[in-house]
Amino acid sequence: RSNAPPDSVEEFQVLTSQFNAEFGNASGLVLNTITRSGTNTLQGRGYYFHRDQGMDARNAFATSKARFEQKQGGGWLGGPIIKDRTHFFGSVEITRRTTVATVNAVVEQGDVKQPFRNENALVKITHQLTPMHRLAGRFSVDRPLEKKQGVGGLNTSGRGIDYQTTDYAYVGTLTSILSDRALNEFRFQYSDAGIDIQVDDPEGFTINRPGSNIGKPANQPQAIPEVRYQFVDNFSYELGAHRLKFGTDISHITSDGYLYQNNPGVFTFTTDRPFDPADLSTYPVSFLKNEGDVTFKFTNTNVSLFAQDAWRVHQTLTLNVGVRYDMYRITGADMDAFNLAPRLGVAWDPFGTGKTTVRGGFGVFYNSIMFNVPIFTAFFANQRSILINSPGFPDPYSRPGTPGTVPISTYRAEGDDQAVPRTYSVTIGMQRELAPGLAVSADYVNSRSRKLIRIVEKNPTLPPAFLREDPTRGFIRELQSTGYSDYQAVWVGINKRFANRGQVGAAYTLSSGKTTNEAENGLYSMDDRDPDDAYGYNGNDERHRLVAQLY
Repeated sequence: RSNAPPDSVEEFQVLTSQFNAEFGNASGLVLNTITRSGTNTLQGRGYYFHRDQGMDARNAFATSKARFEQKQGGGWLGGPIIKDRTHFFGSVEITRRTTVATVNAVVEQGDVKQPFRNENALVKITHQLTPMHRLAGRFSVDRPLEKKQGVGGLNTSGRGIDYQTTDYAYVGTLTSILSDRALNEFRFQYSDAGIDIQVDDPEGFTINRPGSNIGKPANQPQAIPEVRYQFVDNFSYELGAHRLKFGTDISHITSDGYLYQNNPGVFTFTTDRPFDPADLSTYPVSFLKNEGDVTFKFTNTNVSLFAQDAWRVHQTLTLNVGVRYDMYRITGADMDAFNLAPRLGVAWDPFGTGKTTVRGGFGVFYNSIMFNVPIFTAFFANQRSILINSPGFPDPYSRPGTPGTVPISTYRAEGDDQAVPRTYSVTIGMQRELAPGLAVSADYVNSRSRKLIRIVEKNPTLPPAFLREDPTRGFIRELQSTGYSDYQAVWVGINKRFANRGQVGAAYTLSSGKTTNEAENGLYSMDDRDPDDAYGYNGNDERHRLVAQLY
C-alpha cells in the first residue's frame, strides 16, 4: 500500500479482469509495481519543477484566477557497493504546494491558504548471496501533509483540518532458484502507517447555521494508525506442459487510535441571527452528541492460500486453472471463514498463426475487510448517540422543558458468520494483428458484486407522522452484507507499435454500472423500509469513454 517516487518505478502492471488465483484481497483493479535496483555503473539524475501562480490561467467560468503554486524537486542515484554482488538504489521526491480557498460565510469572508507538503523516498539494497539466492531489502517513506482542508464556501477557517498521512514500510525479499524447474520467493513486510487529523479546537462544538459552518468538523480530530506484519511465500514449478504455482499470504494488522464523533456535540440552527437568550427563535433546533470512550484498538488478520496451473494443452490453447482461499478475522465482526475463489482463464489461437487470440475467463474475488467496519460495529456500537430537540445554548440541557431522557441511537453488526463481499467476474474477448505492429481488440466484461457491506436502518421512521417504529429509541443502524452492484462493459482498442519509435493507440469503453451503495460507511436509502430502492447508477457508470495515447 506504499507509494514510491516516480523515478524508483522500473515497471508496473495493471490487472483489471485477471483470473490467476495468485491475486486476491480485491474485487477490482490490481496494480503490481517493480522498483528499480542499482547496477555496476554509478549513475543518477536530479530535477526540479516549478509551477508559478503567475503563469496560471483563469477558468473560463470564474471571475478571478484560482491561486496555485507548486515546487517539486528530487532525483535518484544507483550503483555498486560490491561489483557483481551488492548494489544500492535511492530515490526521493519533495513537493511543496499552496492553494487558496475562499470563504463566503455570513460570519467570515476572505481567502485561506491551504499549504501542502510531502516527502517521498525509497532506498533499496540488493545482494547476490550465491548464484542461486538473491536478497533484497527496501525502505520507503511517504508522508503528505495537507493543511486547512475542508475550508471554503460556508465552511469557515475553524472548520479546516490538518490531514497528515504517514507510511513507513520495510520489505525484505529472498528469491531462491531451487533447480532448473523450481523457484521460491519469500517476502516479509513491516509497515507503520496511518492518518492523523487535527483541528484548531479539539474540544470545541460544531455549529451549523444556514449561512455559516462554524467550529470543527463533527468527526474530528482522529488518529487511525496501522501497524502491519505480512508474510508472503510463492513456490513455482515447471512440469512439462504445466506451470504450477502455490503460495500463501498472511497479514496481521493492528490499529490503536482515537476518534471524536459528535464530541462534545453538534448544534444546528435555522437562523443566522446571533443567539439571544430572550429570543426563542435564535435557539438551536437540535443538539447531537456521542458519549463513550473516544479510543479504540482493532486487529485484523488475513490468511490466503492459492494453487494454480498454467497448462499449455496445445500449442494453440492455454488454460489457467486455480483456486484461492481467503479468511478474514477482524474486531467487531464475525466474518464467514469459508471463502473459496475458483479461477479459470482461457487463451486460444484458433488459426494457429499467432495473429489471433480468443480469450476469456471466470473468477470469484473476495474483498478484504477494512477498518470502516469495526469503526461502526466495535466503536460506535459502544457509544451512546444522543439527540436533543429544542436544546438550550451553549448548555443543551439549560432550556426549560428539555426532556430528561432522550432517544438513544446505536450501530451494530449483522450477526454470526457474516458474508464476505465478493465479485463474480466473466469476460470474453478477441485480439487480432492486422499488420506488423498493428492490433485491434474487443472484450466484453460482466462483474456482479454481492454481499456488499452497507448500513441498514432497523428502526425506521414511518408515515404519516414520520416517527420511529420504536419511538423510545433513536436510530439502530446495522452493518449488513446485503448490498449488491452490477457492471458490464464493452472494451474496444487499437494499438500501433513502431520499431524503436514508441506507439500510438486508442481505447473506447461503453459501460453501465449500478449499485445499492458506493461504500460501507454511508446511508443511501430513500425509504428505510426498503434499502434496495437505492439501487441506481454509480461512480463506475461512465457510459462512453474514449482515451487516446502517444508515447
